[in-house]
Amino acid sequence: MPKLTLAQATALAEREGYTGNDKSAAAIKSWMADTFESLTDEDGKSYKPDEIEIEEPAKRVVSIPKGNIAVKNNAPLDTSDPAVKSYLESVVREQMRQAGQLPVQGRPAMVPGAEVETKSAEQRMYEDRIKFKQAFFSDWRTAIMAKSWLASHYLPQAGRVEEGIQAHKSFLELHEKVAGKAYTTTGPTSGAPLVPDYFMPDLIRNVTEAGVARKLAKVVQMPESQIFIPRRTGGMTGYFLAENQTITETEATYDNVTLNAKTFLMLSKASEQMFQDSGLPFLDITFQEMATTLAQMEDDCLLIATGTGTYGGMTGFERKYGTTATDGGYVVVGGADASAHTQAQVVNAIARVPQYARKNMVITIHHNLKPVIFDRLSTSTPGGLTLTELTGFGLVQSYMNVPIIENNSMSSVVDAGANNRAGFTAGDQIDFLIGDFSRAALFGDRLAVEMTTSRERYFDQYAVAIRLVKRFHINVHSVGTSSVAGPVVSFWQT
Repeated sequence: MPKLTLAQATALAEREGYTGNDKSAAAIKSWMADTFESLTDEDGKSYKPDEIEIEEPAKRVVSIPKGNIAVKNNAPLDTSDPAVKSYLESVVREQMRQAGQLPVQGRPAMVPGAEVETKSAEQRMYEDRIKFKQAFFSDWRTAIMAKSWLASHYLPQAGRVEEGIQAHKSFLELHEKVAGKAYTTTGPTSGAPLVPDYFMPDLIRNVTEAGVARKLAKVVQMPESQIFIPRRTGGMTGYFLAENQTITETEATYDNVTLNAKTFLMLSKASEQMFQDSGLPFLDITFQEMATTLAQMEDDCLLIATGTGTYGGMTGFERKYGTTATDGGYVVVGGADASAHTQAQVVNAIARVPQYARKNMVITIHHNLKPVIFDRLSTSTPGGLTLTELTGFGLVQSYMNVPIIENNSMSSVVDAGANNRAGFTAGDQIDFLIGDFSRAALFGDRLAVEMTTSRERYFDQYAVAIRLVKRFHINVHSVGTSSVAGPVVSFWQT
């Protein structure tokens, strides 16, 4: 019986037209049986295909002493053996570690010759910042996509059109991979358009994390620059009547809460060298700073706005209660300063909040005053300060089961008699607000954030202008009266 090595049989079969991917002895022999009637050797002797013996190459034997692979007979390793494969992967991973190129988490290193996805030093550093909540964007791919997006609009303005086109192409490719769709098919223009929708969740997330306005007030999307929201001002009336008397007609009464979008703008300047050299760190800092500033203004408009142009004509909670501490209705007066408030006075404020506003009741206070009042009182209050999981805020501290939301807008002065907020009666100051803010205030959110860059404004300074535009309106519409408390009650020192 004639014998052929697998290599000889494969070469013969391919010469005669075999195109199959299976190069095993069984596959080659089966193909020969279907194709040839007989085969003739060099001596002219003929054989049937099923009489041919095809020798498989011998598999090599390996042993694994103490976790290592030992090869016998100087033969190639059998990579189908799980132990061999694991060993090779560990070798590759160690080599990559020493070279500073670790495999992406979740993708193990493969055997030599396989494609391995690696992380750059910049990516690893940025992902560390994400881990410690120091980064603006929630993931690396979104960050580099934003970098390409900004570069695609800045570079053409700087006369680097080809680089701008490449950056724009990179942005489109990244957006299609990350978001699953192409963002746009147009080329870069002289100005930057609206921030792409894919970046908006990170932008809004940072604004929300930096401030409290969007969490406390009821957020309403504004399809137009001015909208009207119906508000119930009175209910129906029923009567007891004697026989054959006429029923008096009654109906509920309503008015409108108006939201009229105000335009908030920010303008920042950066040197062109910063744009060219800093890249992602500069973009991260710029977005973070603008998000923080926007969040602070939203909080100020909700809590302390005076109705002046500084706050777009909006009036916050503080000014809705007047400027003098007078106990009654929606106002509770505590001690002479923040360190003199008692538990009984805080309980009085909690009791003043109407029943309908207690389900979602929270306290908001400046972070500097919170320890002076609530941490101090908790030492003498059964249970003290506890932790509560609050939707939108995460884990927060609670006093007497009421969550405490710290802000950076309200007054932080412990003794208002020495230095209280301008416009208030000397010594009088609102130390905290308590109630359901969503029932008392509307946050009108009009369209997306717009960011634009321009070289023209600072052309002679070799600098770039960055402008942010946001349209919104906050209307604090229901705080009650001096005799009847509304959804939110104010707590004063005097």
